[in-house]
Amino acid sequence: MHQSLIYKISPFYSFSSLKRLSLTTIIEQSIGDISGGIMLAKHRNYLLKDTKKLHAHVQVIPTGLLEIEIIEKKQHHAAEFLELHFEQEGKITKLFGKNTANGKPTLWQVPFNHDDAKDLENLIDEANEEFEILMRDL
Repeated sequence: MHQSLIYKISPFYSFSSLKRLSLTTIIEQSIGDISGGIMLAKHRNYLLKDTKKLHAHVQVIPTGLLEIEIIEKKQHHAAEFLELHFEQEGKITKLFGKNTANGKPTLWQVPFNHDDAKDLENLIDEANEEFEILMRDL
């Protein structure tokens, strides 16, 4: 079950400063849209569903990126939303991802309990909607 929810608010820029930024800069910095809204990176801490009781810090970034840090192992996973999928296997739901940074694909998987996986799936869906709204407003 998730332990905490932390919102990190990206810097807010006025309309005049937004005109000076490129679209890429706006997206990469996850800043607010021209109408004054703010995009939020959402964070969760989960107890993983494995035999070692590992903890994961998950960051869902509305620009289409998911980052996972396995705390005890100091292991980092990242993937674009399009490179993620969930699969139920008995009492767990595994999140599979593919990171194509550095030109070489890296496959990874993280085991969640069903409720936490559903929570994470909802966060990803919300982030997609938030990003679509930003793109429409620009």
